[in-house]
Amino acid sequence: MLRNLLEKTAAFHGFDKFSDCIRKWEDDPDEIIYNRVINIMSHGNYSLFDMTELSDDNKRYIKKIFKDLGDSYRFNEKIINDL
Repeated sequence: MLRNLLEKTAAFHGFDKFSDCIRKWEDDPDEIIYNRVINIMSHGNYSLFDMTELSDDNKRYIKKIFKDLGDSYRFNEKIINDL
């Protein structure tokens, strides 16, 4: 779902790749973390219909990517504050 949101945000803002909407992190100059989290989880054995618990590391990365996305591209605060 996060990848879908990133892809739609990239298309709306005129970027070629969804990764252009992900803030580059100082501790990840080669962009390995988001590649692992977004790409592998999007194309791996994860399903919306068969939910599995994410690891704590993956939860942390996804929350950071989502927060950075919201910081860069403003969302409706009424919705986001409820998360």
